[in-house]
Amino acid sequence: MDKSAHISAPKSQAAHSSTINSDKQTNTGRTSTNQNSTDQTITADQGSTDQSNAEANTNSDNRFDVIISGGGLSGALMALSLSALLDHQQAPLKIAIVEANPVLTDPSRSFDDRVLALSHGSAAYLDRVGAWQYLHEHAEPINNIHISDRGYYGKARLYAGQHHVDALGYVAEMSVIGAAFLKALATKNNITWFTPDSIEQIQWQATQVNVELNSGTKLTAALLLACDGANSPCREFANIKSTSSDYNQSALIVNVGTAIHHNNVAYERFTETGPYRHVAIVSSAKYA
Repeated sequence: MDKSAHISAPKSQAAHSSTINSDKQTNTGRTSTNQNSTDQTITADQGSTDQSNAEANTNSDNRFDVIISGGGLSGALMALSLSALLDHQQAPLKIAIVEANPVLTDPSRSFDDRVLALSHGSAAYLDRVGAWQYLHEHAEPINNIHISDRGYYGKARLYAGQHHVDALGYVAEMSVIGAAFLKALATKNNITWFTPDSIEQIQWQATQVNVELNSGTKLTAALLLACDGANSPCREFANIKSTSSDYNQSALIVNVGTAIHHNNVAYERFTETGPYRHVAIVSSAKYA
C-alpha cells in the first residue's frame, strides 16, 4: 500500500448519471490502450445510478485518489467517510469502489436480513456522513437495556432517559442499512462504481498502486483500501499472513415476530453455554 505523505489527485471532473467515465484522455508522450470492458462502470450523480458499458483506459479517466476493494457495509461507509475530504488542490477526492456483487441492481447479494445493533455514537456518525436520513425511519430505537447473568444475582439496567439521549442505540436489518448507504453514495459525484467486477492483479509502486480488474479495466490510485471481507483478496496479494482458530461453536440468528410489543427493550443474558441476546426491530409483516 502506498506510503506517500499526501494524496495527489488530478482535478476532479463532474460525473453525469447518463454517462460513465469515458476514454477521452490524451496524455503527451504516453500511449493509450483501450480495451472493451463488459463490466459496468457506474457513476452516481444526484441520486441516479444509470449504468452502461465502459472501455478500460489506463489514462487519467481511471486515475483515482483512493480505490476501495469491496462495496459492502465497510467499503460503502468508508467511501462515504472519505467523500467529503479534499485534496491539496481543494478538489473532492476521486474514489473508486470495486465490488464483485451487482450491488446497484441486486443489493440483496451484499446486504441480507441479518440484524445489526447500532450504538448511539454510531447513529450520530451515520448522521454526519449523510446516511442516517435514509435510515432512521427503518431503525428501531433501544430505550432500555436489561443485562443479566444466569445463576448470579447481579443485574444491570440502562435507560436512555437517565443518559439524556433519545435512544441508547438502534436496531436495523443489514438490508436497510445497505440501502441507506447506497442512497447516500448516489448523491456524490466523486464516487465511481466498478461492479460487478473484482481485482485480478495488483502492482505496488513507490507512489501509487496499479490495479487490474477481472474485466480488464486498469485503475491507478495513491491508496488502495481493502474492505473485501475475511477472505480478503487484497490481503493475499499483499502477502499479509493470517491465522484462524476454530472455536467449535455455532451462533443462531433468528428474526421472529411476537404477539406482545417489545416496548423497545433489549435483553442480554449470559449463560454457561453462551450468551443470549434479544433486540427489537421495526415491525414487519414478513415476521408476523
